[in-house]
Amino acid sequence: MLDEGQEFRQLKDSYIIFIYKHDKFRKGLPVYHIDRYIRETEELFDDGSHIIYVNGNYKGNDEIGQLMNDFRQTDSDKIHYAALAKGVKHFKDTEKGREQMCEAVEKYAKEYAKEYAKEYAVKEKMISVKNLMENMKLTVDQALNALGIQGDERKTIINQLQNRN
Repeated sequence: MLDEGQEFRQLKDSYIIFIYKHDKFRKGLPVYHIDRYIRETEELFDDGSHIIYVNGNYKGNDEIGQLMNDFRQTDSDKIHYAALAKGVKHFKDTEKGREQMCEAVEKYAKEYAKEYAKEYAVKEKMISVKNLMENMKLTVDQALNALGIQGDERKTIINQLQNRN
């Protein structure tokens, strides 16, 4: 974020905004700004980092309420904010937009399926390891060797077994 030789004070502020489907902090507010403080002095530590949580369930009659309502809207003609309406219209009402959306959803589905399959395979192998340990009275290493489990998968299963004890 800085070029060589630039001063830290030239660093631009950074914003991380989380838009939750619900009220994360259950206080009924539309927005929550998270600030950092120096614990010992209770002074605000103004380092330019900003974290904001938005209550996606908020339905007020202000800008945030209108924006959250727009996010829930499926008809681009009923969206209040023009930039958002334009984007929704593109992805819902044009052939190119629908194509792009289909490609994005397909890519996400493939990545999700791949990750889920990997996670499921590790769970199944962990069950097999536990069964060998309990029924055959093998050590963790013996069970892992018997199943031919090596590398990162082996480390993951060992960690998960240790965390359960």
